[in-house]
Amino acid sequence: QNLTLELPQPIDRPSLVETLTAVVDRHDALRARLIEDDRGYGLDVAPPGQVDVDGLVDRVSLDPAATAADITAAASAALDRALSQLDPMQGVMVRFVWVDYGPDRGGRLIVAAHHLVIDGVSWRVIVPDLVAAWIALSQNQVPALPPVGTSLRRWSHGLLEEARSERR
Repeated sequence: QNLTLELPQPIDRPSLVETLTAVVDRHDALRARLIEDDRGYGLDVAPPGQVDVDGLVDRVSLDPAATAADITAAASAALDRALSQLDPMQGVMVRFVWVDYGPDRGGRLIVAAHHLVIDGVSWRVIVPDLVAAWIALSQNQVPALPPVGTSLRRWSHGLLEEARSERR
């Protein structure tokens, strides 16, 4: 799964990483690691604050006057690298590519996530959280994202219960 977002101008790496960290810390799935034991496959979720989000961000610097073909080639190559670095068994469920045109032009953020943790509906939760975190930071506030309504654990168990229900 991947999605490209327009970044606000100006943005720097520390602000971008702080924004992303707020969202990763809020969503258990983005901190998950796929495990396999005698019970089968499962997820182990790292506590908030334990993921090195800065290490998940790749920056692609482009000339502000780059052609559309140059931008497409560079962004596509960076996305391919990000996707190839996803590794659920090592807990790498998401990677970010910052396409940076310099301080005078807004950049792009490519979010590459394993399908184990992101689907089409998930984007409708993740994107507003990214926006809210950035707005808070741009106003010199600590991002205070609303609490998660249903935990990943409860949702996963609910799916299993529903799959085994008589209705199914």
